Amino acid sequence: DRLSWSKDPRGSGGILTLCPFRESGDFESLVDLADYVDAAIEARERLMSGDLRPLYVFWLCGAFDDNELPEELIEPPVPFGLSEAASYAGPLLDFYDLDPLLLTAAAQDSPPVPVDETTAPAELWVESLDLKTAKQWLRSFLTDDPVRVRADALERLRTASPADAWPTVDCGRTFETLQAITKKLRDEAKAKQAREAAARRAKAQEEAKRRRLKRLRTMTDDPDRWLRKATELVEGRGSDNYDKAAKLLRDLRDAIGTAAGNRKIRRFVDKLLGQYPTLTKLKGALRKRGLVE
Repeated sequence: DRLSWSKDPRGSGGILTLCPFRESGDFESLVDLADYVDAAIEARERLMSGDLRPLYVFWLCGAFDDNELPEELIEPPVPFGLSEAASYAGPLLDFYDLDPLLLTAAAQDSPPVPVDETTAPAELWVESLDLKTAKQWLRSFLTDDPVRVRADALERLRTASPADAWPTVDCGRTFETLQAITKKLRDEAKAKQAREAAARRAKAQEEAKRRRLKRLRTMTDDPDRWLRKATELVEGRGSDNYDKAAKLLRDLRDAIGTAAGNRKIRRFVDKLLGQYPTLTKLKGALRKRGLVE
């Protein structure tokens, strides 16, 4: 009921109307309206040229309705090559608050588009034009109104290529089945994303560990240099400098690693706190790095 066709009484065309169910205010959060309009225009042009895949996409957009039972709503015939509609259908599904993977779920039982004359109506029609007619079309396109010329060409193409030439397959799935497949695909996608994110975090942690070990090795060559750097940071004041100084001192302690080295760092920290007794943020940064109790 959400997808209807009204024939033009004065011609061979008509109006295809899509009025899907949406709650009041649902459209307020939409920001990429231009993407939706572009997708809708491309879908319309494809449908006018005999491609039935946009019609199935429109059915998906109108299938969700609180007044319909998804377990009773049966899909229409599935056009061949439905998965290729993802190149433009994403914004349409998103506009109507549908998971884009719903199209992936629907396309699982859709065979690829066979390479034959019935699946390339535009190419077939162009190849059928004789040289004189082709030149007339090109001349009209360059000298007349291009929009009118294109509309005229599409009308001739539709006449020469009936819509039922596009191959379809009857799968007979319910909308509830499609929703269940979509949920499974979404769960798998989320699990894959979680694994990839975990792998990226592990790689980043390993890289950070590698860089830190390299830095620690350089610190043991001249510990006093790093003590002077910590002093400069503290003298520069500010929470960020205090945190950097505390981190530097912690790394230097770990780099030296010996009991004597640890005592050296502790004496330096005690000297800092004695020299700057009022810098409570400095003491907090040192405590956070385990350098004071």
